Amino acid sequence: FFITYERQPHLNNIYTVFGRLLQGWETLDKMEKLPVRGGPKKSLANRPIDPPIILSVTIHANPLADEGIVYPTKNGLPEKVN
Repeated sequence: FFITYERQPHLNNIYTVFGRLLQGWETLDKMEKLPVRGGPKKSLANRPIDPPIILSVTIHANPLADEGIVYPTKNGLPEKVN
């Protein structure tokens, strides 16, 4: 799976997007600063030289439902519902 640090529209309709970081932003910031391989091959260029190992995760049933977020469709961005 991918961990992205910002929207990646080129992955839309190609890969399933799931998950959202609810806490642990400090860890994400550290991961973003890891040195990457670089080079011409895009599939390897942004991979960390020494990849981090995820030791645990907590899965919530649907934390976005409490926020009233509607997932995006092909026609638009997510919007908050009142």
